[in-house]
Amino acid sequence: IDEAQASTSDRALLKSLERRKETLEAMTDRLLDRAKKSILTFDQLGCDQLIVDESQAFKNLWFTTSMASVAGLSAAASARAFDMFIKVRAVSKRHHERGGCVFMSATPIANTLAEMYHLMRYMMMPTLIEKGIDSFDSWAANFGRTVVNIETTPEGGGFRLQTRFARFENVPELMAMFGSFADIQTKEDLKLPVPAIDGGKPHVISAPASPALKAYIESSDPKVRPHPKDDNMLKITTDGRKAALDMRLVGGCDEPGSKLNLAVDNVYRIWKETEAKRLTQIVFCDLGTPGNDRLDVYQDIRDKLMARGIPRDEIAFVHDYNTRAKLELLQ
Repeated sequence: IDEAQASTSDRALLKSLERRKETLEAMTDRLLDRAKKSILTFDQLGCDQLIVDESQAFKNLWFTTSMASVAGLSAAASARAFDMFIKVRAVSKRHHERGGCVFMSATPIANTLAEMYHLMRYMMMPTLIEKGIDSFDSWAANFGRTVVNIETTPEGGGFRLQTRFARFENVPELMAMFGSFADIQTKEDLKLPVPAIDGGKPHVISAPASPALKAYIESSDPKVRPHPKDDNMLKITTDGRKAALDMRLVGGCDEPGSKLNLAVDNVYRIWKETEAKRLTQIVFCDLGTPGNDRLDVYQDIRDKLMARGIPRDEIAFVHDYNTRAKLELLQ
């Protein structure tokens, strides 16, 4: 609020920040009340080290910014991340800011550039305060930049100009700070066994949009400003992904040129060409999974492959092998 008052006369922004302040005060009051009712609080447990695997699960840490309307900055505020932040600060202080907390992740920055800021808050908050970049806006002024790009509209029917927080600035200085607490291990460092891709790069199979798919996408256009309780933007884009995979997922018909049917064609072709070698194919799909009301994509693929002659016992679903012992059988 002090920084905003010094740099802008935008009353709407100042009021928004005041509301955020009240929200944070109410949240901390609730946490303190809960702590008073506890037999022991975290700092009384004597914990002197935290080792957190898959630390990206705590990336949505609460923060305030005057750039709330800029895309690329998640407004999500995870109570789990805030709880972790309090514990990290308690343990770090016990170690005089010289260790005690280990975060491990293969995706330390998964979605937004702001996640680098949150990592630094976890691992070097006193340093950020010392350098005067503990608030997000001051950190972003040094290490981030907003860019304006032409992007496809969410429903896929046109284009728009979008301002997005999407580029790092002063990278050498940023990496020097990051390197003060990070041990970076690349794929080359770890020498992980990774199979070579046939031809050196993925083979892309294009699935042109059918007239039915085009009509469905166009019908989504009026929903761009929906009532959030009935048809929010996430639901619209998810329905668009479903329609692009197979129109039956949104109430349409089975189309020969759908992505799903092209995938079936490709799986069968590879099976036929490699039948003598008895090679294995792995197919991934995160839409229309078993239990879907409209279409079970897994079952549909299996039925169509069996209809072409692939034996039933040569097709397996990983969710049917939900224990370590069963997975050994699958392999």
